[in-house]
Amino acid sequence: MNGLHGALAAMAGLLGVFVARHHPLSPDLLSLAFVAWTIAVCMRPALWLFLLPALLPVASFSPWTGWIGIE
Repeated sequence: MNGLHGALAAMAGLLGVFVARHHPLSPDLLSLAFVAWTIAVCMRPALWLFLLPALLPVASFSPWTGWIGIE
C-alpha cells in the first residue's frame, strides 16, 4: 500500500509542477515556489494549517491572469 501512496503523491506533485509551468505570469518563479512549498510541507506537515489561510488573500492573481478556475 505504501507504493500506491507514493505513486499517487508523485503524480499529484507532477500535476502541480505542470500547472505551475503553464502559469502566464512567471512560470519559473512559480515552479520554484511550488517545489519549495512542497519540501517545506514534507519537512513540517502542520505548516500548511497556518500558512495557507494566511496567504489566501494575497495569492489571487485572477485580475492579471484570468485564471479563475485554477485558483
